Amino acid sequence: MGMMTTDDPIYREWIREHESEKSCSDDALEIIRYDASSLKTILSNSDKKYVMFCEEESLVSDAAYKAALEIEDAIFIYGDSDEVRDGKRCHPFFKPDWSPDTFRSFFYMGHASIYNREKLLAVVEKFEDTIATKSQYELTAIYLEETQAGREEIVHVPEIFYHERVSNDVCKYTCPRYELPKKADGTYPKASIVIPSKDNPKILKQCVDSIVHLSTYPNYEIIVVDNGSNEENRQWISQYLKEMGAEYLYQPMEFNFSKMCNDGVAKSTGDVVILLNDDILISQADWLEIMVEQALQEHTGAVGVKLYYPDSKKIQHIGVVNLEVGPSHAFSLEEDEGDLYFGRNIATYNSLIVTAACLAVTRQKYEEVGGLDEDLRIAYNDVDFCLNLYEKGYYNVVRNDVQLFHYESISRGTDNASEAKKQRLLMEQERLYSKHENLREHDPFYNDNLVQDRLDFAIKVDETKIRTGAVRWLSQLPGTQQNMPISVDKLIIDENVYLKGWLCSGNVDWDDNAPMYVLLPYGPNFLEIPVKKEKRLDVQSIFQTESSNLGFVCVFPREYLMYPDTLVGVAIHTEAGVFHQWSPLQIQVDEVEHPPVSTVSKQEYEQLVSSDVSQDYLSAVDRWFLSGDRLFVNGWAFKKNEKNNLKIHYDVLVASEDEFVSYRIPVRKRERFDLAAKFADQNYILFSGFEADVNLPEKLHGDVKLYLQVEDMEQQTISVVKLTE
Repeated sequence: MGMMTTDDPIYREWIREHESEKSCSDDALEIIRYDASSLKTILSNSDKKYVMFCEEESLVSDAAYKAALEIEDAIFIYGDSDEVRDGKRCHPFFKPDWSPDTFRSFFYMGHASIYNREKLLAVVEKFEDTIATKSQYELTAIYLEETQAGREEIVHVPEIFYHERVSNDVCKYTCPRYELPKKADGTYPKASIVIPSKDNPKILKQCVDSIVHLSTYPNYEIIVVDNGSNEENRQWISQYLKEMGAEYLYQPMEFNFSKMCNDGVAKSTGDVVILLNDDILISQADWLEIMVEQALQEHTGAVGVKLYYPDSKKIQHIGVVNLEVGPSHAFSLEEDEGDLYFGRNIATYNSLIVTAACLAVTRQKYEEVGGLDEDLRIAYNDVDFCLNLYEKGYYNVVRNDVQLFHYESISRGTDNASEAKKQRLLMEQERLYSKHENLREHDPFYNDNLVQDRLDFAIKVDETKIRTGAVRWLSQLPGTQQNMPISVDKLIIDENVYLKGWLCSGNVDWDDNAPMYVLLPYGPNFLEIPVKKEKRLDVQSIFQTESSNLGFVCVFPREYLMYPDTLVGVAIHTEAGVFHQWSPLQIQVDEVEHPPVSTVSKQEYEQLVSSDVSQDYLSAVDRWFLSGDRLFVNGWAFKKNEKNNLKIHYDVLVASEDEFVSYRIPVRKRERFDLAAKFADQNYILFSGFEADVNLPEKLHGDVKLYLQVEDMEQQTISVVKLTE
């Protein structure tokens, strides 16, 4: 993933939303440089409640001081962090809550760590003979172990505490192994592999063959639970499993994944249970060793692994995130290349949820939480199981050093294939969260500063406030129109217009870096507005394209909408040329609240239009109509070589002189790129456009005239420009 800096408007907006300028008190926090050989003296001489090790005090944020002041009984506090490179803040790391296995993989808290001074001093005094050789990471590990700090005493604050000064060194993520214990008789703990399956002999054989022929773990059993294969398949599976030394539990019943797993576990005899889908292909010899040794750790709940889609490096599973939209696979369909958000695809990471497609847990913990909920027959049973383990105090974990293949949904089809399945899915999701209200729309291992509707760990901000780039005025449409699938998924109209959608390539060849723009009609011309491109793996999957950057987000001023109903187009600039396509969406501008209208007396009106009708202004009405009591008008006006064009205020005067009625209508000023191009020798005329779209207090009859009243910043009339004859 590319490195984000404060040049990125998303990060700038996050800083604007979350960080204030005011300083906090340092009464509770001492900032010291880490010096292991002098720690005892440094800590003894301080009178602060907490200490923080860093290179420079200036790199510590106000949020760290505030946390030290407000949090009373913590053993350890840590926050989020970013980096400083070439004078710019960049690479923000929004971290999970306390994650013991992630901590073993790398020092993810870093310098954004705050220690209870008295407790740290006690640890330093206890290990005085050896502490001088320890790094801050090693000291932190000793400190957390000695203080027996747990989930309640280790506080993560989702605010940036520290700005790291970093070199070009790449962070070294690891997947540390545990020692595999032997039992009293010299054997290794037994692993029971439970595989639910029905009428799937070919894929089941692929799975079992890969276990038997590749696995190096010396002590395991296989139990296949079949809920009703037809007679021919049943006989074949029974004979095959007998030859492979596996157990076969055949009991016809309606499909219930939870019950099948529970029945298989009840029949098994192992110390560690492995739940395994029949569409998993084992591709790594030591997979069982790694899963078993991790599952046997006292703090560990369920153990998951990295799963790929068949014949690829596309990620199917590296942990499940509990988003507002429901449980979702992190980085699903992403290529497993490089570093996906601080080693999420490399290091051992704690995760609230792992998939039961391949899951290890000790028998004792499986039984402690009551196994899988048999009322959740098809979906969310593994999610519920993992949430139960977390609520018991255990930590679920993904071992990214185990990489297997998952032929997902071969066995029973997808969950969204029919309306009935969708309704069943929603019902099971509601049952899930009714059992775990504290975890509804909350995931301790997914930072609150990250988006809740995507899987790519992007920063969450109010994107409707972020302009997406400089706008270009076009005299004609770019390139040629091409029949490309297009959709606008989200539209918000406020002071800005926020558009979110996608454009698929169709028959057009483009790469993921091809520039994309939104097109808007603007008078006889067009505006070309840059967009922020987004990965849309859902669209890529549906249309089977090579490109994934098919989504766009576009934010622009509401004033760019020139007509009551505006079509939206999207253009893509490729090596083969420029292509555009119009969306079926029409933005309904008149849904926006109209500006207020005031009555103008006959005396005031006559004084304005008779005494100072200016000939100094160039002006035009592009379009106007009066229909009943609704008046729509847009046009432009400016005074040649006049700097005050930037500062003036416009009102439209509309009057019927037959039965005198006159109104003053405030207008919206608009950018006019067409005028800026046409009158290239004139400065300060970009905002010379105006528009009004209002309902008048009553209908006007007879001869209707329009004037533009030009006022200065103090609303003193400068000129009146006649718009109609």
